[in-house]
Amino acid sequence: MDKKILEIKNLKRNFNLGKDKIIKAVDDVSLDIYEGEIFGLVGESGSGKSTLGKSIIGINRDGDGVIRYLGKEISNKKIFRKEKKNIGQTMQIIFQDTTSSLNSRMKIKDIIAEPLVIQRKLSKLDIKYKVIEVLYKVGLDESYLESYPYEYSGGQRQRISIARALTMNPKFIIADEPIASLDVSMQAQIVNLFKKLKKEEKLTCLFIAHDLSMVRYISDRIGVMSKGKLVEVGKTEDIYNNPKEEYTKLLINSIPKINKINRA
Repeated sequence: MDKKILEIKNLKRNFNLGKDKIIKAVDDVSLDIYEGEIFGLVGESGSGKSTLGKSIIGINRDGDGVIRYLGKEISNKKIFRKEKKNIGQTMQIIFQDTTSSLNSRMKIKDIIAEPLVIQRKLSKLDIKYKVIEVLYKVGLDESYLESYPYEYSGGQRQRISIARALTMNPKFIIADEPIASLDVSMQAQIVNLFKKLKKEEKLTCLFIAHDLSMVRYISDRIGVMSKGKLVEVGKTEDIYNNPKEEYTKLLINSIPKINKINRA
């Protein structure tokens, strides 16, 4: 994990609620993510972790601080515009809510193929082969091609979202609460899928979640956010077994522990 994929320095994102009330959603956060690692970002709802993830990919752009991706300062508006196509090809985001992130009027084959069509990277035949390839990578098959998202469970839809993200062979994936709306059994399956992709695809990922016990099984390192601040960062087992911050201790103690996750 020597090559730095992402570097964030003193990032700030504020939301003005009117009447001089400002929410510091991301408050002076600095962190690095290295090639081939899964970095787990945890914290309670409203801690700022999703705002941080969306800021990286350019959804939330207003604020201060520096974001460098593959050595390019993409927080600079001119550089971001210049690198937008490259960012679209190499960085992908997976959202929590598959109901809104997957177009219910599009067939699965078209949803997964959409990034390739937009980027005009492959022929129609090659796109078809690529779609089938990524379906198998996430534990699905070609029987899904002609169907629609609403025909499937939340866990299956999340696999479809992951497949769509994989079509571009991304260097970096932001997974924004991908297990939050799933039951515990399905959460375990999706976590194991990410572990499999890390091993087989050399996946580099920012995995955002509020459940520290789940993130423990997937992450190389963990960052803990509270009220917009990154209060603690460290190797997963160090954070879990020897947390330094009181907030981290409270977060660990408040979450039911899962002793074993069966392999998917």
